[in-house]
Amino acid sequence: MLNKPLAAFMALGLGLAGCAAMVRTWQFSSSDVVVATPAASRVEIRLRSATVKQKTVHVTLAVANLGSRPATVDAGPFSLRLPDGTTLSGDASALDYALKLGKSLLAAVGLGDGKGPQLAPGATLDMNVEFRDNRRDLRRYPVLDLEVDAISINSQRCTDQHIFLQAPERAPKGENI
Repeated sequence: MLNKPLAAFMALGLGLAGCAAMVRTWQFSSSDVVVATPAASRVEIRLRSATVKQKTVHVTLAVANLGSRPATVDAGPFSLRLPDGTTLSGDASALDYALKLGKSLLAAVGLGDGKGPQLAPGATLDMNVEFRDNRRDLRRYPVLDLEVDAISINSQRCTDQHIFLQAPERAPKGENI
């Protein structure tokens, strides 16, 4: 038989297990789709996943070429705007950065053009971006604004394009967790 203090502690622990503030990772979602049509191409950018941990947001975007010609896809630093107006900067993953650096080095010695990958008609490219802010808990915001104007298609930027990441219904929006 359990003693009373131990039983009370276990009941408290079981009660907190269902508490929204105890969830360490939230999956944000979005139904927004960005369609870019530069230079006779048609490219669609949509959210594949958005994982929000306490200090980090990891976003995977699917870039699909819906046109009939290959499209050159490139990306610079991304911006994530919080509801309070704060802007976080994020780059594509380390692997994407290493590939970009390698292409620019090869272009510098005359072995390539240094541009991003050619996306064949009907093909899809996943783009991973990570944002970090050590000063605040990013799980508490109901909406995060991902600015996708860092993406260039055939050397034309996708200006004034946004994907709004929505927190799940159970998320502790506005709470200081």
